[in-house]
Amino acid sequence: AYLLGRAADTIADTALISPELRREFILVFRFQVRGPARLDALRRIESELTDLQNIPKERDLMTSLPSAFALLEAMPEADAALVRSVLVTLTLGMEQDLATFPVEASGNVESVEDAATLDRYIYLVAGCVGEFWTHLSLAHLFEADDATEARLLETGVRFGNGLQLVNILRDLPVDLRMGRCYLPSAVLAEHDLTP
Repeated sequence: AYLLGRAADTIADTALISPELRREFILVFRFQVRGPARLDALRRIESELTDLQNIPKERDLMTSLPSAFALLEAMPEADAALVRSVLVTLTLGMEQDLATFPVEASGNVESVEDAATLDRYIYLVAGCVGEFWTHLSLAHLFEADDATEARLLETGVRFGNGLQLVNILRDLPVDLRMGRCYLPSAVLAEHDLTP
């Protein structure tokens, strides 16, 4: 799950290809996650990103996509369903990011619209991971009654969301230089600020 999530993140974040092609590849990637993965689709992503990639570990990650998908497809079905679900959700967040913000080198800065948009985004890119680990723990480490399970899932989502909010604050200067402002424009406007 982690390797495939990192691969999707590499696709979404690379400035080596256009945002339009990144969005297309995220959609192709998501389709492969739903399974079964097609080798030709994975090779297309690999060929577009590997030669341009100057970070050796990211190049290695792109060339290992077929192996990573093979591992996913070899998992027990219950575990594979959890992995597929979290990866689909993560890629929805990546797609939202690519649709919301301008091209990194454009000099423009856009902000998320409001708190509800931010809440949806942080769930898609982080809260779902806390939820995933909670489901995985419940499946393999311990059992819980329905009320406890619901509380643990809520806490897992909140934990993931909280970590993402810390990331947003930590990365604020870098994100602004890239044209991304995760502070909602509605909140900024209340304080006579713009991105």
